[in-house]
Amino acid sequence: MPVSLETHSVLPNALRSVIDSTEFRSVIDQINRGARAISISGLVAEPARALVLAALQRETRKQFAIVMPAQRDLESWERDLNF
Repeated sequence: MPVSLETHSVLPNALRSVIDSTEFRSVIDQINRGARAISISGLVAEPARALVLAALQRETRKQFAIVMPAQRDLESWERDLNF
C-alpha cells in the first residue's frame, strides 16, 4: 500500500503570525508615517529578529540599516537574513 507523506513548512505560518501581530502593524505605521529610526526590542532569538526585519522590508519595500556594537554580532545577522 502506497504511503503519502505531506510536508508543511513552518516558515509561512511564522511569517503570517508576525505580519498579523499588533506590534508589527504598529512598526509598519511608524515607518509609513516617515519615522527615520525605529528600535525593536523584545525579540530574543536572532533568527526571529531577522525574520521581522525581512518581513518589514517586504511589507514596506524600504531598505534598512542594522547598527550593532561589534562586527561579530553583524555576522550572525547576515547569516540569518541570507537564509
